[in-house]
Amino acid sequence: HYDSVAGAATNGILNAGLNTCVPCIFGVLTTETMEQAFDRAGGKAGNKGSEAAVTAIETANLIRQLDLSPKPLFLNMDDSPNGEDN
Repeated sequence: HYDSVAGAATNGILNAGLNTCVPCIFGVLTTETMEQAFDRAGGKAGNKGSEAAVTAIETANLIRQLDLSPKPLFLNMDDSPNGEDN
Protein backbone atom coordinates (compact mmCIF):
# COMPACT_ATOMS: atom_id res chain seq x y z
CA HIS A 1 0.00 0.00 0.00
CA TYR A 2 2.81 2.43 0.90
CA ASP A 3 4.53 1.96 -2.46
CA SER A 4 1.25 2.41 -4.35
CA VAL A 5 0.39 5.64 -2.55
CA ALA A 6 3.92 7.06 -2.88
CA GLY A 7 4.07 6.11 -6.57
CA ALA A 8 0.67 7.61 -7.33
CA ALA A 9 1.58 10.85 -5.55
CA THR A 10 4.84 11.06 -7.48
CA ASN A 11 3.13 10.46 -10.83
CA GLY A 12 0.39 12.97 -10.05
CA ILE A 13 2.87 15.71 -9.21
CA LEU A 14 4.96 14.92 -12.30
CA ASN A 15 1.90 15.02 -14.56
CA ALA A 16 0.65 18.26 -13.00
CA GLY A 17 3.96 19.91 -13.87
CA LEU A 18 4.08 18.51 -17.39
CA ASN A 19 0.46 19.33 -18.20
CA THR A 20 0.51 22.88 -16.85
CA CYS A 21 4.11 23.95 -17.56
CA VAL A 22 4.26 25.04 -13.95
CA PRO A 23 7.10 23.58 -11.87
CA CYS A 24 5.62 21.43 -9.11
CA ILE A 25 7.64 20.69 -6.01
CA PHE A 26 7.36 17.25 -4.43
CA GLY A 27 6.58 18.06 -0.81
CA VAL A 28 4.90 14.81 0.17
CA LEU A 29 6.26 13.01 3.22
CA THR A 30 6.66 9.33 2.41
CA THR A 31 7.03 7.82 5.85
CA GLU A 32 6.50 4.38 7.26
CA THR A 33 5.96 5.41 10.90
CA MET A 34 4.51 8.31 12.85
CA GLU A 35 7.95 8.89 14.35
CA GLN A 36 9.41 9.42 10.87
CA ALA A 37 6.55 11.77 10.02
CA PHE A 38 7.06 13.86 13.16
CA ASP A 39 10.84 13.93 12.62
CA ARG A 40 10.38 15.25 9.07
CA ALA A 41 7.63 17.72 9.98
CA GLY A 42 9.69 19.87 12.29
CA GLY A 43 11.49 17.34 14.45
CA LYS A 44 14.97 15.84 14.22
CA ALA A 45 15.12 15.96 10.43
CA GLY A 46 13.95 19.56 10.11
CA ASN A 47 10.73 20.71 8.50
CA LYS A 48 10.50 19.17 5.05
CA GLY A 49 7.27 21.05 4.31
CA SER A 50 8.89 24.44 4.79
CA GLU A 51 11.89 23.28 2.74
CA ALA A 52 9.52 22.37 -0.12
CA ALA A 53 7.81 25.77 0.14
CA VAL A 54 11.14 27.60 0.00
CA THR A 55 12.14 25.50 -3.03
CA ALA A 56 8.89 26.47 -4.80
CA ILE A 57 9.47 30.16 -4.13
CA GLU A 58 13.10 30.00 -5.24
CA THR A 59 12.10 28.16 -8.43
CA ALA A 60 9.42 30.75 -9.24
CA ASN A 61 11.90 33.58 -8.64
CA LEU A 62 14.51 31.92 -10.86
CA ILE A 63 12.02 31.43 -13.68
CA ARG A 64 11.05 35.10 -13.41
CA GLN A 65 14.71 36.25 -13.34
CA LEU A 66 15.60 34.16 -16.38
CA ASP A 67 12.40 35.28 -18.13
CA LEU A 68 11.64 31.69 -19.05
CA SER A 69 8.50 30.86 -20.92
CA PRO A 70 7.97 27.12 -20.33
CA LYS A 71 6.42 25.11 -23.13
CA PRO A 72 4.34 21.98 -22.56
CA LEU A 73 6.07 18.69 -23.23
CA PHE A 74 2.80 17.01 -24.10
CA LEU A 75 -0.07 18.60 -25.97
CA ASN A 76 -3.68 17.69 -25.39
CA MET A 77 -4.52 15.40 -28.28
CA ASP A 78 -7.85 17.24 -28.73
CA ASP A 79 -6.02 20.50 -29.48
CA SER A 80 -5.17 21.33 -33.04
CA PRO A 81 -1.55 22.34 -33.74
CA ASN A 82 -2.50 25.95 -34.54
CA GLY A 83 -4.67 26.37 -31.43
CA GLU A 84 -7.96 26.48 -33.38
CA ASP A 85 -10.86 24.11 -32.91
CA ASN A 86 -11.43 21.59 -35.68
